[in-house]
Amino acid sequence: MMVNAWYSSLVLFGYVIMNVISIIHRYFLCNNSSRLRRVAKLLSEFNIQNDKRFLKQIYLLMGCFIPYYLLVIATTVVAFCRKPEKFAGTRILGFQFPDKNIGNIINLMSSIFQNIFFSMPVNTFVLFYITVCHDISQAFNGYKELMTIQSTPNYLYLMNIYHSLRNIVSDVDGHLNCIVLWAALSNVFCLYFGISAFSEPDMFIEEKICTSAMILFNTLMFFLMCFWADKVSCSAAAVAREAHWLPENRNSSVTHIRYLFAVNQDVHLSVWGFLPLRKGFIFASVGTMITYSVLIKDIRKF
Repeated sequence: MMVNAWYSSLVLFGYVIMNVISIIHRYFLCNNSSRLRRVAKLLSEFNIQNDKRFLKQIYLLMGCFIPYYLLVIATTVVAFCRKPEKFAGTRILGFQFPDKNIGNIINLMSSIFQNIFFSMPVNTFVLFYITVCHDISQAFNGYKELMTIQSTPNYLYLMNIYHSLRNIVSDVDGHLNCIVLWAALSNVFCLYFGISAFSEPDMFIEEKICTSAMILFNTLMFFLMCFWADKVSCSAAAVAREAHWLPENRNSSVTHIRYLFAVNQDVHLSVWGFLPLRKGFIFASVGTMITYSVLIKDIRKF
C-alpha cells in the first residue's frame, strides 16, 4: 500500500512502524534460518499420519496468497495511473525528488518491493508455523492413543516418551518464539494501520479495497497462527485428562503418581518465551488495536 502526501502524520507513522516491524521480522528470519532446519529435523522424529484434510486447508491458504498480493499490487498501480496527482510531493525516506514523475515511480516500485520481499515472508512463516503446530498436535494425539491401548500401562515407558515429547515442544518453541513475536506484531499492527487509514476522508476506492484486503488477510493469518498454537495446548490437556482414567499399576504406584504429575504440567507455545499463544491472545490483541485506533481517532477530533 502506498503512502501519499495527503495522508495524516498518524497514518504515515503507522505505515512506517508496520514496515519497520516487517523488516525486523525478515532480519530475524534470515539470521535464524538454521533454526527452521532444526525444527524440521525435530519434527521428523514424529511418526505422523498423513492428514489429507489439513493438507487441503494448507493448499487453499497458499492459494489465497497469490490473489491477495496481486490485488494489493494491482490496486496500487491502478491508483497511481488513475490519479497520479494524488501522489505528487510524496517523500521517500525524507527525500523528495526534483522530478515528481521519477519520485512517484520510485515510490510505486518501493511499495511493490515491500509487499513481495517483506510482507509476504511474514505470512509465509506463519504458514510454516501453522504446519509445525499441526504436527505437534498430531504427535500428542498419537501419544494419547498409545497410552490407552495398554491393558496394564507401563508408566515408566509412557513417562519417558512424554518427557521426550515435551522436550521437543520446548526446543521448537525456543527456536521459533522470537520470530513468532515479530510475525504477530506485523499482522496485528496491520489491523491498527488499516483502521487508522479508513479514518482518512480523502481515501479513494483503490486504497479502500487494498486496505480492506490487508485487514482481512492479515487478521486471518494472525487468527490461524494463534488458533493452531492453542491446539497444541488443547492436545496436551487432552492427554492429561485421559491419563486420569488409566488403570492403576500396582507394581509401580509411585511411578504412576509421577506420571500423573508430569502430564498435568502446562504445555504451550509462546511469544518470545513469556506470553503463551492461546485463543484469548487473539481477542486481547485485536481488541487492544481496535480500542487504541478508535481512541486516537477521537482524540484527534479535539
